[in-house]
Amino acid sequence: MRPRKVPATSLAHSLVVPHTRDTRRLFTRLNKASLITLAKRWLDPAHVKQFSPNLVLPPPDDEEFSLEEALEVYDDFAHSNAIRAKDVAERMLEVEWRDGASLLGIAELEWQCAYYLPTHCCLRQLTPRYTRFG
Repeated sequence: MRPRKVPATSLAHSLVVPHTRDTRRLFTRLNKASLITLAKRWLDPAHVKQFSPNLVLPPPDDEEFSLEEALEVYDDFAHSNAIRAKDVAERMLEVEWRDGASLLGIAELEWQCAYYLPTHCCLRQLTPRYTRFG
């Protein structure tokens, strides 16, 4: 068997890609619990380099905050009934990941969407991409 060739220009999984309409849609398709689970996993100190959150508040505040403070915000979101999934998605898109999501983060979003919404449009969007042959 011939050795498998790896492309010389492969992309790193931590590469940050600016948000597009499709990535924003992935964030808004998920429910509150799954968004909070993703945010906590992405803010875990062991995974922070892979998901590259921006820990400086957007202008005009420009204050830095720690991972612990960001995790506390998502813990408060989880315990509050007044917070909706849309609010969590907005926080993720406009604060911690306002510069974009990493390739690994986008992949996790897609799989989370396919797992929690198997009959929803996410699966219809993913299926043609992964079932094309030749």
